[in-house]
Amino acid sequence: MPEIKSRPIFVSHAATDKAIAEKVVDLLNTGMAIDVQKDVFCTSLEGLKIPPGSDFKQFIKDQIQEPKLVLLLISQNYLASQFCLAEVGASWAMSHRIIPILVPPIVFSDMKAVLAGVNATRIDDPSDWNEALAIFKEVLGIDPNINRWERKRDEHIALIKGLLPQQPAPPVIPFSKFQELETQLADANAEIHELEVNNARCNETLEEIKALKDAKEVAQVELSHRPESEAFESLRQKAEKLLSQFNNEVNECFYYHFRGESPPPIRPGFSDSEDRWDDFRNGVEAGFINDEGELNHAHPRVAETLDALSKMRAFIEGHPDFASSYEQEHGVLLDLTLRPFWDEVLW
Repeated sequence: MPEIKSRPIFVSHAATDKAIAEKVVDLLNTGMAIDVQKDVFCTSLEGLKIPPGSDFKQFIKDQIQEPKLVLLLISQNYLASQFCLAEVGASWAMSHRIIPILVPPIVFSDMKAVLAGVNATRIDDPSDWNEALAIFKEVLGIDPNINRWERKRDEHIALIKGLLPQQPAPPVIPFSKFQELETQLADANAEIHELEVNNARCNETLEEIKALKDAKEVAQVELSHRPESEAFESLRQKAEKLLSQFNNEVNECFYYHFRGESPPPIRPGFSDSEDRWDDFRNGVEAGFINDEGELNHAHPRVAETLDALSKMRAFIEGHPDFASSYEQEHGVLLDLTLRPFWDEVLW
């Protein structure tokens, strides 16, 4: 599926405020000379909304990823909409440039939570709209004709004032529904918090990577910032892939190396002894091991595999809580000296 690029302006509004949203978007077009068909996303307006057949939530999520400006039409209906508040939270968490536009009877003191203290534009105030225009100029680089702007600004304010008495008040909902919405809001806030944490982690990782030049160092920094389960699985998969280069007898030598022991000799007379002996000799001839079954640390493949296994052991030792949880879930001890670990995790 092709990547959907965010439009520069995202207009967030309640569905019941469609008429007001239309006037605001028309002011952007006629007063600021913005190409709204190309640069504005607004769910209620023809040509600017979600294309037929698109997933509603996913399309909005895509559009709110990287807009240059987010206009929030803050009305009574807006503040009563959990979906609208989720868009506010997402814009704030992703550090977007936002312009709250207050729709009467909403006033500055009604702006709570993440909007508290944010400078807002009163939708019926010409001077506030002039301040908003300055932001549009700064962010989008537009330069509209000032005489036309003032004329269109005043015309649209008059039209919007005429619409205000017709706006429906938010419905009163049953307490049970209120509790349900509270739960949804808590879930949305939890998701916003997760976005903040991930964003902070990404920024921290980026700063560390900027200071590095060595590819191995970059990979190590990336690994250190992953969730523990992902980091361990990455280490495990690498070790598993490297071990797959060797036959069974050489793998046995790796196992006994981490036990600090020499592998037991292959006893003749057993049904599989001939195949095992062939594998052992192949490992010796390839330079992976010596005649005693000791690993050849000078061989690049052996050295790389030992390094991967040692990093996995160090990770396990450095994350005891994760190791305990993993052991309980999978029923195997994360210990490189025990055969079940090799049988069930690595081989």
